[in-house]
Amino acid sequence: MKNKIVLSAILFVTISLNIFATRYYVDATNGNDNNLGTSFSLAWKTISKVNASTFQGGDSVLFKKGEEWNGALNITSSGNSSQQLVFSSYGTGSKPLINGQGSADTNSEYATIWIRGGVSYVTINGFAITNYDGNDIYDGTEGWRFGILIGEWATTCTGIKILNNEVYHVEGFSNHPTVGAPRGTTLDANIYCQYINAAIGSRLDYLYGTTIDSNYVHDCTCQGINVNAVTNGTNILVEHNSVFNVGNDGIVLQNCTSPLIQLNASINAGNNSGSAQREPGVLGYNGLAVCGIWGGGGSNNVFQYNYCEGTHKIVYDGYAWDCDLGANNYIYQYNYSRESGGGFNLSVTAGGIFRYNFSYNDGKNADYQGFYAGDAGRYNNDFYRDDNQGFTMGGQNGSGNTRNNIFYTNATTDIDYSRYMGTLSNNCFYGHTPVNPGSNAVIANPIFTGGLHIPGKIAPGAFFTINDLRNAVAGFDLKQGSPCINSGQNIANNGGIDFWGNPLYNGTADIGADEFTSGISGIDDATDQRPLILYPNPFNASFNIRIPPEVILKNAVIKIYDVCGKEVKNVLINNNETNIGRGELQRGIYFYSIINNNEKISSGKLVVD
Repeated sequence: MKNKIVLSAILFVTISLNIFATRYYVDATNGNDNNLGTSFSLAWKTISKVNASTFQGGDSVLFKKGEEWNGALNITSSGNSSQQLVFSSYGTGSKPLINGQGSADTNSEYATIWIRGGVSYVTINGFAITNYDGNDIYDGTEGWRFGILIGEWATTCTGIKILNNEVYHVEGFSNHPTVGAPRGTTLDANIYCQYINAAIGSRLDYLYGTTIDSNYVHDCTCQGINVNAVTNGTNILVEHNSVFNVGNDGIVLQNCTSPLIQLNASINAGNNSGSAQREPGVLGYNGLAVCGIWGGGGSNNVFQYNYCEGTHKIVYDGYAWDCDLGANNYIYQYNYSRESGGGFNLSVTAGGIFRYNFSYNDGKNADYQGFYAGDAGRYNNDFYRDDNQGFTMGGQNGSGNTRNNIFYTNATTDIDYSRYMGTLSNNCFYGHTPVNPGSNAVIANPIFTGGLHIPGKIAPGAFFTINDLRNAVAGFDLKQGSPCINSGQNIANNGGIDFWGNPLYNGTADIGADEFTSGISGIDDATDQRPLILYPNPFNASFNIRIPPEVILKNAVIKIYDVCGKEVKNVLINNNETNIGRGELQRGIYFYSIINNNEKISSGKLVVD
């Protein structure tokens, strides 16, 4: 009876909140703008009608699947903190296609879908979006174009969700300001360049509580995804996105505080001719330097469980990962990169940490595995090359530490690891003769369970799980008898788990991305589980934990961790329905585990508004 009463109360609140909500339908073939728009048979027809209408929280504007519209969708209405204003689709078939037709600096339209400055609590879900000039993205003039744009200068947006869209053929700027003007223009390259547009992007002063999730971006001249909050962005989540074949950077975050960037893919970023003539199939023009997935400015960015393949080295850079432009206290962990032209990471600012990542043949166009600047800390990574190339570092002298890493290469020349790498200790070297390997070095075969082999790939457009990423590099965990076992250096604040989810440490630290466990399985994939008994989530004051009555509680606790893996709250659960206050938690993204009788019974993400 108690459960029925609670359910009735929830239903009553839901009905009360949505009593004034309206669904509007848009049908490009059978609609009519003189209709009310409130049913299939009374659907509107054009984007112009939608742009001229006013909506409120709880409303939905649904475009018919399989249909196409030309023009720009300008969103000027907001939802509210309780109810999103949703733009999505209905019917069956392909995603509704909105073609921006090259909107660029015309009538103040820059984007196919533009959430205007000051608009908040809006969801864009399930569209196909293009924006190019001419017949295709190869023959027109580059312009200030976005597929989806959040905000505009000197404004604030809150609670935006960009979900499940396919954005392609966005013909934005691909040029670097020091190289030359955008293709087909004489524009000032210092103003109009790669850094100011993307297929999905934001361009505003403040961005709060925004999620960009499960979007497929491909075949665009500009950057793939760029979250740019000029002053600051907080509570930002970028996950499950796939960026493929773009003329510039894959995924970039700028000036954000404590965002979480996970389970994204960047493949073939920087497909750009540079100052040379553009060959067939090359998207970008007048480029100079790009990276796959990176952040600039801001602080406490966490990049984890991402995949980066084939970032191009146009003239400079070409790295998979980068913390740059004043970035502070960045963490890259549990990522997999391969065949990036410049190398594994670019780190121009101090305070970055690269740990428990796997790298395969990065630096393929640089004749070395590139590590730029030494102030970053690198520990327990696997750097594996089977292309007869070596490892080195360029750029700035640094004071960082390089510890507990595995360096395998079949290069025939000696390699001097001491240059720019800071302090080297407890690293494993195999397949070559190292010069100046540092203290406590292991010069031996690390002995992987699968031997030396080619790791797998993640396909473009695939929304992969943590286990998919781990399976791609299956066989690179340590085998019984490996000289890397218990040969590392224990490191404090290490994130708590290795690449495969095994807890740290099992005895003394091991060398490489795997902490040997004698067959003990890793911890559960918490980020892929969907919490069923914790609500509301997100929350801003308190949340409830409801555990089925058949579960007998014994020393049950909820543990809450920040995105760096640090435990920030540990609360005893006294009964099967418990209310817990916000306490010391700041706005942001956390992970939680509910443990009963020493067994984990639930885990997931927890968002604090």
